[in-house]
Amino acid sequence: MSMFPDFRDGATGKVVDFSRKLKRKQFHQKHRWELSREHLDWIATDVWPSDDEGGVGKVTVASGRAPKRPPLTYDADLALRDIHSAVAGIQFKLEQLSEPALKGLAFEAREKAELEGDLWQGVAAECDHRREIKSRRRTGRGVWFAVIEAERSLPGRDYTEVDEVAFEKCQVRKAAVSAARRLLKEKADTLDEQTMLRAALYCDLEWTPPKRRLT
Repeated sequence: MSMFPDFRDGATGKVVDFSRKLKRKQFHQKHRWELSREHLDWIATDVWPSDDEGGVGKVTVASGRAPKRPPLTYDADLALRDIHSAVAGIQFKLEQLSEPALKGLAFEAREKAELEGDLWQGVAAECDHRREIKSRRRTGRGVWFAVIEAERSLPGRDYTEVDEVAFEKCQVRKAAVSAARRLLKEKADTLDEQTMLRAALYCDLEWTPPKRRLT
């Protein structure tokens, strides 16, 4: 910092002392190292050694694959909220329907998709998905997960958070029932004044293991 000129000295005068600025320039000329292309090649050889003796490894620049998120305008944000509410309403309606009702609705939705667009195709696909889940719950076939969930009440907030604290994959539902009972006993120490534990059974169509490691 002593190399920078101090313009406060003699600020009221007409002559400015540039001696410090000149010293700083001389210091840079003597001690500053400007990397040349040859120096960069030496560094690249040390970091990415080549198979050929004395050669420089080929360096490629990695670029991200995720697309750049475009800005969400105010109007688009309002539209997104309305669409989210509408989708939630559709999901709630479908959850209340029986298997035969879902099958019939899926057929009608595909009929409408030919005239009114692909949005109805999405409704039909969701009907098929929920109908298969109901079938799994009724018959017990397929892969099942025994899941232990902890529901925690947060001080000062009017909602709770639900986390999975343990799970086990089973090939049949009966085995998942036994696994859920065992896991519930093993995780009993998670229970406290703000936490409620519950055991749940999910088929592989409605629940997937979290990517993070459960504790």
